[in-house]
Amino acid sequence: SYNRHITQGAVDIKTLYWEEKTQTLSGRLEAVPGFEYRLYFSCPEKFQLVKALINGKEVLPEGRGEVLYLKFKSKQEKISFQLKFSSF
Repeated sequence: SYNRHITQGAVDIKTLYWEEKTQTLSGRLEAVPGFEYRLYFSCPEKFQLVKALINGKEVLPEGRGEVLYLKFKSKQEKISFQLKFSSF
């Protein structure tokens, strides 16, 4: 989900895909340039976030416990994101 409006991204998130082999969650969303986004993710205890990318650039996640978010200011209309995990 994210902070833009009441649908929590249901309309703007165009793709969302989990790749089991690489343990990577990937997605694409339609954004409003200039808006400061927060993309929220639930991260179960058995997974640890290793790397987060927005349009190919690494960003540091924020949050606590099982809820993490990526904060960024949109510079363009199409945003891609990837979250790479390890499990234990």
